Amino acid sequence: MISFLACTALLAIANSCIESKTTVSHTGTHEEQVDLSMRRKFDPQILIKIEQPSGNKQFNVIVRTTTPIDASHKALLEQKGIEIGSIHGDIFTAIVSAKSLIEISKLDFVVYIEMAKKMRPR
Repeated sequence: MISFLACTALLAIANSCIESKTTVSHTGTHEEQVDLSMRRKFDPQILIKIEQPSGNKQFNVIVRTTTPIDASHKALLEQKGIEIGSIHGDIFTAIVSAKSLIEISKLDFVVYIEMAKKMRPR
């Protein structure tokens, strides 16, 4: 007979194996593997958006990085199809496609990506 703790441990291991790789279809035809470590970099709103077929839809995002963006980071991001807006130290705004979101989430220096929000004047 398996103890309750052993069952709980087995369930936790099974769940972590299932959650570690998730297929996300962002164009309806092209699929990317988004692992759990990359999913943690996304704002929940972005996960909802990239899981829906979006075609060539562009998203306004805010990205936090480990260090301030330098010329080499900027060039790498632009190669991946990102249109960079404002840069303020380790935070920048950008316009990106769903495919580009997945690509930049793979970069080591990218910490977090969230949807930009429209602000109202006070």
